[in-house]
Amino acid sequence: MKLRKILLAAMAMILMGGVCGCAAPSPEPDSPKKLWNVILELAGKDSNGGTEHSDDSGGEEIGMLDGNYTYVDNNALLQVIAGEWVSADGCWTLTLDEDCGVLLTLNGKAVLEDTVSFIYLQPGFVAETEFSLQTETLTCDDGSSLGEVRFFCHQADKKGGSGRLQLDITGADGGDETLVFTKTAP
Repeated sequence: MKLRKILLAAMAMILMGGVCGCAAPSPEPDSPKKLWNVILELAGKDSNGGTEHSDDSGGEEIGMLDGNYTYVDNNALLQVIAGEWVSADGCWTLTLDEDCGVLLTLNGKAVLEDTVSFIYLQPGFVAETEFSLQTETLTCDDGSSLGEVRFFCHQADKKGGSGRLQLDITGADGGDETLVFTKTAP
């Protein structure tokens, strides 16, 4: 139970913008109220001091994180993004697995192998979810740098498809390139 509270506190810090490098919503005028709701959630209480949810099932439930009923559901997005993606020119392939592993290849040769992290907030339509990588350097077979990842995200499809992945890179020569990937296989 203590580990659950620590994890929820870390998640609350991210959502409230307390961790560098993470995309978080900009503070709103009612942020103290939202923060209070997060604190109550960590304590397992509702705003009247009662228990918000029970743990009769034996599993850990993650309830409401703020007053707008926002919650994190990474698994929902992971089901959409897991699979193989290919760039428009067919030179780049990006594979995401169900354990958040990512493999980026250029002409069949690996240039990045890493894990991706993200926070997928629900409910409602989320137009874009930004991903974070532990390593942002693209490397060639000989170990030389091919460039750096500047931005990586999933852009949703309003029609219910898989959407697309966008990867912005700065090449070793300093030039910027935006790669757009579409899903080819689950």
